[in-house]
Amino acid sequence: MTRDKLMDNGHLEAGLAALKQGDYQAAIDHLETYTRVGAIRESPLPKPQLWRAQMGLVAAYQGNGNLEKAASLCQTLTQSENEKVRAWAVRTQEKLPPPPPATDPTGFIPLDTADPTGFIPLDAPPLARDSGGRRGNPPVVAPISPSPRLPLPPPPPPPVGTMKDGAKAQLQTKDGAKAQLQTKDGAKAQLQTKDGAKAQLQTKGGAEAPLRTPPRPPVPPSPRPPVSGSPRPQVGELALSEVEGRSRTAVPPSPPPPVSGSPQWRQAGRAKNWPAMKTPNLQWLRLSQGVTVLTLFWMMRGFIQFVLFQLNESFLSKIPFGRPFQPFYQDQTWPIFGVFFLAFAASPWLMDVLLTKCYGMTASSVKELGEKSPEAARLLRRFCFERHIPEFKVGLLPTNAPVAMSYGCLPRFARIVVSSGLLEKLEADEIAAICAGEVAHIANWEFSIMTLAVLLCQLPYLIYWQAAEEGDKWQSQSSINSKVMFLGAGVMAAAAYGGFWLLRWPVLWLSRLRLYYSDRAAAALTGNPNGLARGLLKTAVGIAAEVRQTGGTSWLLEGLEMLMPLGYRQGITLGSLQGYGSWETMLAWDVTNPYRRWLAINNSHPPTGERLRLLGVYAKFWKLETELDFAPLDAAKPQFQWDPLLLQGAPFFGLPIGLAIGYGIWLVGAISGAVGVWELEWLWGDRSLLAGCLPLGISLGTFSRINQFFPDITPERLASATLLPELIVSPQLLPTDSQPQSLQGKLLGRRGISNWLAQDLILDTPTGLIKLHCCSHLGPLGYLWPFRVRPLDFIGQSVTVTGWFRRGATPWLDVETLQTRGETGPKVIFKSHHPITATTIAAVTAIWGAYLIYSGSIR
Repeated sequence: MTRDKLMDNGHLEAGLAALKQGDYQAAIDHLETYTRVGAIRESPLPKPQLWRAQMGLVAAYQGNGNLEKAASLCQTLTQSENEKVRAWAVRTQEKLPPPPPATDPTGFIPLDTADPTGFIPLDAPPLARDSGGRRGNPPVVAPISPSPRLPLPPPPPPPVGTMKDGAKAQLQTKDGAKAQLQTKDGAKAQLQTKDGAKAQLQTKGGAEAPLRTPPRPPVPPSPRPPVSGSPRPQVGELALSEVEGRSRTAVPPSPPPPVSGSPQWRQAGRAKNWPAMKTPNLQWLRLSQGVTVLTLFWMMRGFIQFVLFQLNESFLSKIPFGRPFQPFYQDQTWPIFGVFFLAFAASPWLMDVLLTKCYGMTASSVKELGEKSPEAARLLRRFCFERHIPEFKVGLLPTNAPVAMSYGCLPRFARIVVSSGLLEKLEADEIAAICAGEVAHIANWEFSIMTLAVLLCQLPYLIYWQAAEEGDKWQSQSSINSKVMFLGAGVMAAAAYGGFWLLRWPVLWLSRLRLYYSDRAAAALTGNPNGLARGLLKTAVGIAAEVRQTGGTSWLLEGLEMLMPLGYRQGITLGSLQGYGSWETMLAWDVTNPYRRWLAINNSHPPTGERLRLLGVYAKFWKLETELDFAPLDAAKPQFQWDPLLLQGAPFFGLPIGLAIGYGIWLVGAISGAVGVWELEWLWGDRSLLAGCLPLGISLGTFSRINQFFPDITPERLASATLLPELIVSPQLLPTDSQPQSLQGKLLGRRGISNWLAQDLILDTPTGLIKLHCCSHLGPLGYLWPFRVRPLDFIGQSVTVTGWFRRGATPWLDVETLQTRGETGPKVIFKSHHPITATTIAAVTAIWGAYLIYSGSIR
């Protein structure tokens, strides 16, 4: 399926989903775009999909009060070649109410139909009719039920009367003529004309409140909106300039919904008496637990053995009168196993100290939790009672981000921790659903392994944290000693941060997999999969708000991410897009992209959309309305192809390719020895040759994708740059689909040494948050060089960023240039070097592989 077809289908599915949610204007925008794009395509749209779009438009026009368009489109559908479509159109046409008579020459239709309005026009000139001689119908409030039938609009009132309560009204005209109107006491109110011109009217109460008017048509937004104070357009208003032939810079964005407005939730219900679902097979969960423990133990053992060996060889044997400590040469397996066991047994109390001292946790109780969510308290008490264990200890974290986690070694010693943001931002049933997920972790026994893993990861993370904070204290001092301490702290923090991410790797599989089981168990415990879905989405919104409020990623969100119900990297962009369209549209990539699980391999959480789709499946199992309506997978899922995945993972796939080349050369040596060609016999069994082929394979894979990953950024390509929500909604994009973009916004992130590697850079655009990736000539390590400009120097400033947008499990932008204005006016440009970094890495690995083969140093 081509990209154009996938984009068209995305508009169709997004429009139908918006229609189900009662968002009629968004539905009209998507469905009209779908039919308009289909009309100019070389190949016509499939008729069944076109009929679905037209039938959806009829219902959306009805809901939006545009009865004339609904009737006109119904008339078109009555001529359809499909009998069912014709019958539906005839039935719908019969139910359509007739358009109201227009008696007032101004076309003014107030809300109240009462006679005494006190509305006295002073010198209002007659307003022009439209080309067809019709007046616009007032919009009708959308009904809650999905029925397309709407009540008749109220008849127009007489032109003179009294507005006793100061009700707000809008006057809609075509030509924008101004009119001044007067009521009894001369208080003023404003009327809105169709094109934005204002008319003055006066009411008794003097209150200004515009009536509902037909929504303005969407206009194409600018690719570079203002950094602050700019409106937030709906996704349905984001026009495709390639299709409509409009310039994105010609017209400013249309007025968006208010930033502070709360999202509209469907509030889908919960089961009252629900049958039990089939018991899930936990074999994959158990396998991941075993693999995680063994890999962590092997990594720690190898690291400790290496450190002890180097301590003997590089230090103790070199100092005067020193000699190696012989026990350091011995196998450390059993001592390390003993340390692991002690850490496992003490993990609840170690985590208590860690959360209290470093993250500000305070003690709470199940009773206090019950004040916010009685259902959550009942759930925790029932679980403890059924398993004959003491009541869980509860902790409270002082963060506005909605956070919950469970930890411990045994269910008897388990703890449940929630944040103040979770209790404030979520409803009672949603808090209970989130807590049920934490109970599921305890019931499945994977919480103990995750606790141990997080404790091990916290060792390098705390070193990184403390080294960064202590090193920043030396920055303002000018002595040589201070400079050395400052640089040393930066190097230590960078090394510790690398160790933190290295220790995360063995845990990521279990961290992702366990959430599928806990979501299912939480739905089974509460009968409320819709509440859990809302809770996860509100968690994303809360995380994005926290990042905006604090100006960067907090230590808690990053350090304890693996224990949270939703990863902060997934919540940053998703939560910031609230209000730009339906959740189904924003999550289409998570649900339909065939490579989503491969691309989530670096993430601690599975794709959010996939989790929410499964929660919808559980709701349907109990015959509940779903909070989100995703399109059927068979209809929306693109076909899986290996070529894009191989290109995306070319450096990693280069390892087995290099290994295969090495074994092939060995085979040549073996055959040469068998046939008596002694000149090539040496190839057989040469370990240096085999080891050298591994970095050569990585180099080959890296070189093969550089041009695809980093196409030239030209002004022509930037002229077609789009807004962030448009980029997110496309379900077929991959990181290899490099899209040159230019975005404006405020640069967020940590300050000081903690961000020397540019690990926490976030662009706050008027349309959402997105992570930024920057590289020096030598990669992230190049930023350790002292006295150089780093991206963190621009944090807190308004910047323009150009680079390559990439859509993976979490979207990001590979930065090419970062531009801002200096204090005296001239522009300051910071350049990132992703292509140079990739080329340097490929060249260095190739040279290393060639050296290993040439030297023959590995025996």
